[in-house]
Amino acid sequence: MKPKLSKIIYLLQQIAPEYLDKFYKIIDLRLENDTNASSVLSEQLCNNLKNKIISLTTNQKSISLTTSQLEEIRKLTFIIEYIQLISKVDNTVKHNNIIEKNPINPDNTSDSSTCYDLSTDYNFSKKKPIGFIFENTSYDNIKNWRHLLYTTCQILLKKDPNLFNSLPYNSDLIGKKNGTYFSFYKNKATLPQKKAIIKPYKIPFSKVYIETNLNTQSLVNLIRKLLSIYNIPLFEYTIILSNNNSNDELNSPNSSLKTDLNNSPISKNNCIYYKNNHCIKFNTSYCYSSKTNCQYYTKKYKN
Repeated sequence: MKPKLSKIIYLLQQIAPEYLDKFYKIIDLRLENDTNASSVLSEQLCNNLKNKIISLTTNQKSISLTTSQLEEIRKLTFIIEYIQLISKVDNTVKHNNIIEKNPINPDNTSDSSTCYDLSTDYNFSKKKPIGFIFENTSYDNIKNWRHLLYTTCQILLKKDPNLFNSLPYNSDLIGKKNGTYFSFYKNKATLPQKKAIIKPYKIPFSKVYIETNLNTQSLVNLIRKLLSIYNIPLFEYTIILSNNNSNDELNSPNSSLKTDLNNSPISKNNCIYYKNNHCIKFNTSYCYSSKTNCQYYTKKYKN
């Protein structure tokens, strides 16, 4: 799939803004069907970006590159491939094969939303997601952070079912306190000597339960790990944040179930699944409803 032009512009603004005007000129020449001039300029720009990659590697004092340097090289390579791609577009092809109709602009220019891709070190805490862009496809109507994680897992499952169903065996997907992020079992870890998932959610049509008892940054970092496992560049995943609400909403996609119909507080004492100091859903004495983030919370009705 050809990447969106807006994504390339966004990446150039990040890592090579000095070449942005040259890139705009290439697009203008292509739309004017001046293939000779655009080809010459495209080759020059590709060489400029290749030299930038060389400088990143030759100026490195140590043998290994840092994570940020590797990410920058991947971005530069991605841009070069795009420029080479549009240089091969035939003159008879319509303009919208070069510039997409109504592109989603990943730059931070909207009054109602802000976008950050996962290659940045942006702190997503206390922000509300409303969508994300993954490999040039937009996913809207995201309700909260857990909904974003569920949707991402479903996409990755469809992309490679075998790889996704092997995640419980991956020792890199373990929390700081030996907590399990992925398991084949609801009440125990797949890997030995690891803690069971605290709040499991079964991904439909898979064999896997995922951990949902995560704060925002832990959840975002988990998505970063998943992209790495799938060999997907972090800049291919952009989170769209609402500018209208800076506070985290309820993390469960089923948060509408928690509406307090009788104006009584949300607590374990008002949940039909918590009896005799024990939650029958999670088989534990601990209760999540006090944090208003339990997907099973169902309020008792007054007689």
